[in-house]
Amino acid sequence: MFKHYKNKMECKSFFSFSTFNFSLIHAFTLAEVLIVLVIIGVVAALTIPTVISNAQDAQFKSEWKKAYATFAAATQRMLSENDNIATIIDNDEDSMRLLYKPYLSLATDCPYGAVYGKCWHEEGGWQLADKSFPSYMQSGEEAVASYEGAGAVLADGTLVRYVTYGGCTGHGVDKCGYIMVDVNGFKKPNILGKDIYAIHLFTTKVTPFGTEGDGNENSCTTDGFGCSAEYLYK
Repeated sequence: MFKHYKNKMECKSFFSFSTFNFSLIHAFTLAEVLIVLVIIGVVAALTIPTVISNAQDAQFKSEWKKAYATFAAATQRMLSENDNIATIIDNDEDSMRLLYKPYLSLATDCPYGAVYGKCWHEEGGWQLADKSFPSYMQSGEEAVASYEGAGAVLADGTLVRYVTYGGCTGHGVDKCGYIMVDVNGFKKPNILGKDIYAIHLFTTKVTPFGTEGDGNENSCTTDGFGCSAEYLYK
């Protein structure tokens, strides 16, 4: 039960400062508060960029898997209507673009010679994973920096660049060409293995760059081509 006080003085004495001495409480000085804020700022500066970068990388990898699935499905539909790609592709540089066009949802279609700035980056507008500028896709293939190819922009904003090999004899095998995609559109970083990936087109299938036997298996940490397979199958 609550205690009954006889008078105001007795009540006052119960709540007196002698009962709860506020002078014993230690307040932070301004210097201490500033030190804590500086520490929080340093920790945030060190961790937040990493968190943002990891989240961005995860998003790029997810978009890459989606883009690859789109081209794999389009290729399968194409093959369901034809024996193999070699029977329907020719030496025309627009040939691969025209083959895929009916099977893709496009925002922009870029014929050969009208790709830069519309469906793909201008020369020097993208880099390899080691931050160098691309010169060759692979030994013996066309110079990336000077070979425009044909292209497209998918409905989701993914940039596409096609390079066709006449007769499907690229690298002495049944390779009909390759497809490059930038899953982040024209926005940065525009780096191979980050937001840019590559796909082989063979006569009966597509495979990501870095697939065993294509010479790019261990290149994810160098030029970045091998990341296409490494991230797809993780």
